[in-house]
Amino acid sequence: MSHSNHRVICCFETLLLNSRTIKSFLGCGWNRPICRTVSDAVYVLDAIVGIDYHDHATQEAAKYIPHGGYKQFLKRHALKGKRLGIVRNPFLSSASESESQAFEHHLQTLR
Repeated sequence: MSHSNHRVICCFETLLLNSRTIKSFLGCGWNRPICRTVSDAVYVLDAIVGIDYHDHATQEAAKYIPHGGYKQFLKRHALKGKRLGIVRNPFLSSASESESQAFEHHLQTLR
């Protein structure tokens, strides 16, 4: 079953913002935290990014981590008044009727 059917968010952090030591401990690069909401994903991202003093690359990349973390950018109405491009083809061409209806429902929620 596709993860898209379960309404989950996979947290794909920027490669060098967290320790490669931790990634090798986990096994492979595809081990990612899975969250149920964008809010959860932001809190996970805040927890996993940072400096690993055994990994020089994270020390260099630390300047790209915002002071105060990522949760400061998590705003309920941040998209209000913004224009979004919605790509329907080719993604919805193979969607079932219920998936298409769910897509439209969530798009209306964004509007």
